[in-house]
This record gives sequence, structure tokens and C-alpha cells, in this order.
Amino acid sequence: MSEHHPEPDEDSRPWWDALARHLLTYQTCTDCNGVVFYPRNRCCHCLSDALQWHQSLGLGTVYSRTLVHRAPDPRMRDQLPYPVALIDLDEGFRMMSRLVGPDANQTPIGARVQVVFGLGPDGRPLPFFEPVDPVAAPDKRGDANGGGHETT
Repeated sequence: MSEHHPEPDEDSRPWWDALARHLLTYQTCTDCNGVVFYPRNRCCHCLSDALQWHQSLGLGTVYSRTLVHRAPDPRMRDQLPYPVALIDLDEGFRMMSRLVGPDANQTPIGARVQVVFGLGPDGRPLPFFEPVDPVAAPDKRGDANGGGHETT
């Protein structure tokens, strides 16, 4: 099995550099104010190249989740099954990531999560998400139970 890992390029290098400092970043367009994620050289809303980088607070809501039963990398076989989710970040972008923590496999759709940083199978830092204590960090967006769907 050959290894396929993303390589930083001109568009994504600032994102990877921020991850190495344990920062989650995203872009916004100064022409249309659109939020842009994953890293690009043009706005996906208006095609402008006027993009700026911002640091995310790393707080979001689980939109959808599933359990992975087949490891995409042989070095991850001992971690099966593990949950991955689509996370709606409070800044207005959605990203896919792994859920971590003692009860990660039971994290429900609508749960509030926060970014934590760990190492991927290739040794590079990656953003993961763990549930937030609802008392310590109440949902600022109201009802977090709507939308999303779960697969296993």
C-alpha cells in the first residue's frame, strides 16, 4: 500500500505552518466577506484573490458523524473503530476531522466540540476535536440539535 499524504503547496502552506504552532486558521475574502475553508488562492464565493488569514477559536458543533471501520493507513489499524465528523466552526466554515477523547465514539450530532492538536500517522500536527463540557462552554448559537445526519 502506498502512502498518500497531503503536501503543503503555496495555497496551503500558511495553514500547515499554523498547525505546527497549534493554531487552527481559515481565510476570509475582503471583497465579499465570504468565509473560505479549505485553503485556496481564490474566494469560492466571488473568485476574488483578496483573501486574508484568521485564527479560529476552534469551537464548533458536530453536524454529522460516522465511525471508520477500515483504516486508511496501516499505522491506524490499532485505533479502529474511530469517529470522524463534519464540524461547523463558529466562524462559519465546516471541516472534517477526527473526534477524540474518552467518549469520542458516543459524541452525538449537535454536540459542542473544541479543537485539540495531535499527530497524524505521518507525524505532522493535525486538528482533532473533543466534546466541550456544556456547563463550561454553553452553545452560543441556540439549539444545537438541528440538522446533520449520522452513519455507521
